[in-house]
Amino acid sequence: MRTIITADSSAELLALIPHLAGYVPRESVVAIPFRAGRSLAMLRVDRVAHDVDAFAATTIGTVCRVPDVDAVVLAVYADGELEQSGAREVLDALRIRADACGLFVIDALAIAENGWASYRDERTPSPRSLEEISRLAPAGLVTPAGDQAGGSTLVRAPKERRRRVSEALAETERAADVLRSQTCPGADRAGDLNAQGARILMELTDVATAWETALEFESLDDDILTDERAALLLWCLARPSVRDVALAHWCHGAGAAHQVLEAQLEWEETGDYPAGPLFLAGEGPRPDQARLHQALHLLRGLAALASGRFRGAALASAAWTAWALGWGTHAGVYARAALSVDPGQRLAEIIDELSSRGHLPGWAFTPVEP
Repeated sequence: MRTIITADSSAELLALIPHLAGYVPRESVVAIPFRAGRSLAMLRVDRVAHDVDAFAATTIGTVCRVPDVDAVVLAVYADGELEQSGAREVLDALRIRADACGLFVIDALAIAENGWASYRDERTPSPRSLEEISRLAPAGLVTPAGDQAGGSTLVRAPKERRRRVSEALAETERAADVLRSQTCPGADRAGDLNAQGARILMELTDVATAWETALEFESLDDDILTDERAALLLWCLARPSVRDVALAHWCHGAGAAHQVLEAQLEWEETGDYPAGPLFLAGEGPRPDQARLHQALHLLRGLAALASGRFRGAALASAAWTAWALGWGTHAGVYARAALSVDPGQRLAEIIDELSSRGHLPGWAFTPVEP
């Protein structure tokens, strides 16, 4: 159910933005598109100091992708003092582009360390006190403390735990070889596995259940992400064709995963990928947001347990998942971390490029049902 919160003044609107975003924007431009007087979403992009006109064109162009948008609120968040922030130049450029696109600018706001102001007309206002905003914060809600990068810090599991997962990965490779051998008459090598390898083999034969169970992961101390299951998941993520099926499973469930698997098998057989939306490119229906949130939490945990290319694979998948959620800043952090340990990680390269350009998945512009 959608919660409707009203704002009757510019200061009240600025007080609401951190609650809409879940963080306090920093060095950012925020655009809130409206349709018939109701806000539809919130877009935040990093503020740029060069080529302001091109930046404004791209930002307003993104706003125009929201179906039936007819108005917009603009806000610039700047470090330093308002008068030296360059906020007026950015807002003027944004207003020109919005007007050219037929969008009514409800308000054009700027907030800096020494105050805030509304630039709805041609006057140059003096900064107003930030206390006005603080006093108008929604009752009963705690204002978020961090900025858009908050929560993206990566941790590492203890060295001994990482060593155990690394050993389990070696057993996973052997278990996968055994599973492949079972398709060849007379070549079954199940007897080559130790007890850990046998447990991994059991999960490999029903990997979708392992993917689903892993979404219950809460912390590295629980019994959901055992060494064996962590190794199995990392093994999957390090193989792009299997990774894509896993990501589809975490987005939409087993049915979507099966569709992606069938498409990949058709491509391998015919060389042609079936027509239809490509979910990895952000096409198609909006993923289940709760599943994506949990998948991102899981992938961060897997990255904490891994090293080398397996850590890179987990971080690349985390980058894609953050991008799918519309969290471009987090996506960029994870993508660059993946490339730092595996410079050839192709998915990480793609997401780094998409996030740096502010490109959002198509489903980000699909209205959320009330």
